[in-house]
Amino acid sequence: MKISLLASGEPNNLFIISAVLLLVAFLAAICSWYLTISYKRNSSEIKFASVLMVSVLILTQIISLISSILSIIFALNVIKNIDLSNILTIVSIIIAFITLGISFVMIIFFSNRIWFYMDDEKISTLGEAIKLSKIQKIIEDDEKSAVYVNYLEGKRTLKKIKFSKKTAIGIYFLEVASKTGIKPEKGNQISYFKEEISKLRAQALELSKKEIKKSENKNETDKKEEK
Repeated sequence: MKISLLASGEPNNLFIISAVLLLVAFLAAICSWYLTISYKRNSSEIKFASVLMVSVLILTQIISLISSILSIIFALNVIKNIDLSNILTIVSIIIAFITLGISFVMIIFFSNRIWFYMDDEKISTLGEAIKLSKIQKIIEDDEKSAVYVNYLEGKRTLKKIKFSKKTAIGIYFLEVASKTGIKPEKGNQISYFKEEISKLRAQALELSKKEIKKSENKNETDKKEEK
């Protein structure tokens, strides 16, 4: 829909798109900047940030904000030439879309490469926080050249976070990983993850069978009491 609106070049449509972009860019920037400031202020001695990744993230967010603001200004036809104004608006919107997309990709898929810190209760990155009590195993996979933290989310959902040993942040994490209370072990992450998922599914199935049997027994007891 947004693509068709862009193609139409109608001032009202362009203004609405620009306003939405600015709102999304502003909220995303405020959230990530707040978390990054919290990281800076955290008193933990175990913390690491990639200056390059943090700089790229902040830069893309600033560009998306500026581009969104410019697109709104151009959409208001501050330039007398309407055609030029529309072109500049569309170009600004495209730049805002691209830079905003890059920042979201970094936050969602590469938060563990931006920064992390560890305190007495959890490991925190820009995108998530992992309770130390939920960590099941830390695997150093030489084949993948990475360190994997395997942890439970809820009772039966196994998840993982990866730190590449090819990055400074990954090398540092490997050095301090034992501070979680779990010593890293050499192994194959894929094999371990598959095995654990199978175990959790089997446990869930067994629990489900017990619940069904318990329910059936209760029904039988109720029927006997009625008689």
